[in-house]
Amino acid sequence: MNRLGLGTNNFRIIGSAPPPPEFTRYIITDCVSENTYITLEYEWGTFNINDRVGFNKPGGIPTFGKINSYTTEIGDNINPSPFGVNSANCFDNVLNFTSVASAVEGGLTVSFYCNPSNENFVYNGSIDSYLIYNYNLFIYIEGEDGEGDNFSEIIQVDGQSNEIGNYNFIQGEDNFIFQVFQNISGNITFMYIDEGQEQPYFGGTQQYTDNNGCSYNYFLQNETGYTFLGIARQDNC
Repeated sequence: MNRLGLGTNNFRIIGSAPPPPEFTRYIITDCVSENTYITLEYEWGTFNINDRVGFNKPGGIPTFGKINSYTTEIGDNINPSPFGVNSANCFDNVLNFTSVASAVEGGLTVSFYCNPSNENFVYNGSIDSYLIYNYNLFIYIEGEDGEGDNFSEIIQVDGQSNEIGNYNFIQGEDNFIFQVFQNISGNITFMYIDEGQEQPYFGGTQQYTDNNGCSYNYFLQNETGYTFLGIARQDNC
């Protein structure tokens, strides 16, 4: 006699999870705006959490982001394309660009530097990721002219670098990029960069803005899925 009343037909596993649904929608976080969007419906497993994807958000505006969760809600009908990268981070690196003005004989120089935060940043020959750097700076100077009189003024130094390739910017270091010279009459005794704007551009790389084109700080290499922030002097943005 079975005193416990147990039989083969009433045995079950406590706490077993139900199978996943056959179809699902995904929620994407836009890495540029940090807004979220809902995809079309896909077979379960089409994407994984933290997959990096490119997509057009409502209005047909291109951007990129990452899959952050599943949902059954119907929303924006986004159709993302994977880059083959899975990462909890939106950006693989942060490039910090700086500029330094110095008085020299006959005028002044402005030197430009790049300091990567997360890892070395190396030129990619397969996509020709050359760097072009635009700058428009207003520099306050004080000094003495050739007749012994003092002067002060704000001068503008603007232009664009040549294409810079084969770079290897070392993490945590101020890596020299290039330098420009500005002729000044007289002897400079004091100076500083008052304000201005700088903008890096990279070959083989898509650039994105979150301020209506005043600056482009978000970068994506479409062929590799590599992403980075480019932080430079951008006054008034």
